Amino acid sequence: MPLHLLAPSLRRIKLSSSSEVHPLHGLLDDILLTVLTVTNKYRKELLQILLNGGGAGEMEEGMMWFALSHEQADEQEPWLNVQWRDQWLDRLERREVQIQILLYFLKLSLPPAPANSKPKGKRKRSASSEGSTEDYLEAFMDKLSMWQLLNSVQSTSMNSSAAKKEDERDWMQIFCEEVVEPEYVSSLCSMVL
Repeated sequence: MPLHLLAPSLRRIKLSSSSEVHPLHGLLDDILLTVLTVTNKYRKELLQILLNGGGAGEMEEGMMWFALSHEQADEQEPWLNVQWRDQWLDRLERREVQIQILLYFLKLSLPPAPANSKPKGKRKRSASSEGSTEDYLEAFMDKLSMWQLLNSVQSTSMNSSAAKKEDERDWMQIFCEEVVEPEYVSSLCSMVL
């Protein structure tokens, strides 16, 4: 699904008249991750599954193999090529971070849950209740900023003679300006005011 359609699709889930808590609160609590769990997922768990040629057969592993089978690669088993595998996992992690940012913004834009409502059981990798939604969102945005800084340093060192055009945007700026801002700026600004 294109990222710009993710939040509008999830917003189609409406609050029923018999419920005090928007149903997305509980659903989001089950899939919201932390920066650490996302990094661990792509740098350790999925990498190990690729290196072993399989894992425990969980749904997420199945989705990874599905995505990998539809990848356009010159090789029969491209994950054996270290450079290709690292770039592929980088792309997957980048998309996961973008999805998590959108999900955290969505959670913030929902009507607040009553103070006495506690989430039911959470998965081991989901965001714990120790930090606030804003803290976790800020951590993901910091990760984007670090990627942007590293990208800038790498492109500067590679192209020292050719300066970046002022109107040229990187993928992070495009994501923020074309996906996040149109969806959340007005709703979150009105909450602050």
